[in-house]
Amino acid sequence: MEIVTHARQGDVKIDVIAKLPEGLIPQPRDEGLAVLAYGELTGHKHAFKEEHVQLLANDNQLFMVITGKPATLYHEEHYPITFAPGFYQIRIQREFVEGDEPLRVCE
Repeated sequence: MEIVTHARQGDVKIDVIAKLPEGLIPQPRDEGLAVLAYGELTGHKHAFKEEHVQLLANDNQLFMVITGKPATLYHEEHYPITFAPGFYQIRIQREFVEGDEPLRVCE
């Protein structure tokens, strides 16, 4: 099993960062899962099952802390990816539509 510090799973990009910004708000879990994004059409989740994964957010950015041991990101249509403990920034790919605001590809 390879353990990584950055990866892309579908429309979700995860990168290790040196430290978290200040003023982040802890995000709730969904039925015990730390969900990074929901599939736009299918409702599938990019999610961690482990309790030692915490999601935090500010106005427009999502971050994650993995403490103690590695944690695995799951999605029904992608291979699982295991991340090392650390601080991460989560980015969701957006779709550009001429003349409109960018749309999230998945939520």
